[in-house]
Amino acid sequence: MARAGITYAEVEQAASDLAVDGKNPTVDAVRAALGGTGSKSTLAPMLKRWKSAHREQVSAQQQGLPKELLEVVKGLHAHLQQEAQLKVQAAQAGAQAVVAGCRQQLADADAATAELAARRDALEADLAQEKTRREQLETVHHALQLACATAQAQGAGLMQRLTDRQNEIDSLNRQLNQSRTQFEHYQEAVATQRANEREEAQQRCNRLEQELGELRRSLASQQKTITQREAQLEQVSQYSDRLERELHTLRQTHQAVVAERQQLGQEIGTQSVLCSELRAQLKTVSQTMSEARSELAVLHHQTPQLQARLLTLENRAEALQLENQLLMLEKARLEGRLDLARDLLPASPNATDSTTE
Repeated sequence: MARAGITYAEVEQAASDLAVDGKNPTVDAVRAALGGTGSKSTLAPMLKRWKSAHREQVSAQQQGLPKELLEVVKGLHAHLQQEAQLKVQAAQAGAQAVVAGCRQQLADADAATAELAARRDALEADLAQEKTRREQLETVHHALQLACATAQAQGAGLMQRLTDRQNEIDSLNRQLNQSRTQFEHYQEAVATQRANEREEAQQRCNRLEQELGELRRSLASQQKTITQREAQLEQVSQYSDRLERELHTLRQTHQAVVAERQQLGQEIGTQSVLCSELRAQLKTVSQTMSEARSELAVLHHQTPQLQARLLTLENRAEALQLENQLLMLEKARLEGRLDLARDLLPASPNATDSTTE
């Protein structure tokens, strides 16, 4: 029968003493520690209450591990978990930084490509304008060449007409000389026949004077025409000189346009090389991003390995706990055998000394 007046404080003291001695505080062990008093139905709720209040101590006692070793294993487990988490976070942060840098480089490359494309479009527009301007200049140059050729043809025509007029004047002068020669011959002939042919000679002289006046007027008119033609020829020559100067200016402008076009072609070639370099840089950035993604995938792949390693360490800790329990059982068995051997051995001084040793 249970002894009257068993309290929770007595059960708590007995269970704590058993735990300190490294023994499992069962109902039977507590009842034995209390002197064999108390029923199991009375002791069981009190012992259950004590185990709830001292759960960690009871768990360590049941597992056969010292509390310090259990705390060390738990700390090692938490440290490994924290270290693995820190490695994963650092790898993720590094991968994110690499990806962000690659994205920034890609954005910079896209902006530089857009700027180069805009510059190329502007250069192409300028080149188209220069081509249009060159075509216009060539059209003007062709028109000026036609005008110059026309002016030269007109000048040649005027020179031909002037030559014809000069030939006519020479012919009139020859006719005048011939008339004068004839007039002198007539005078000599009339000298012998003056008396008889005075009137006829006078008439012929008057007629010749009239012809001479007409010839002089014709010569004056021809001289005036020649002066006008010379003035026109001078104007044509001045116009031709001005056309030559404009043609020279147009040729210089054309050479400048050709040089500028060549320079634009060189700039376009330089821009093309720069675009190629930017494409190569973009390809390098893409490769870097692929490598970063691969590293991130490797880190993600290593996460299960780290978790597996942690699980292995936990299993190892459990194996150590189990081995410790087995060692405790082996120790208890050996202590039991030692106690049994001591009981079986005769009580002698030598035996006592040997046992003490």
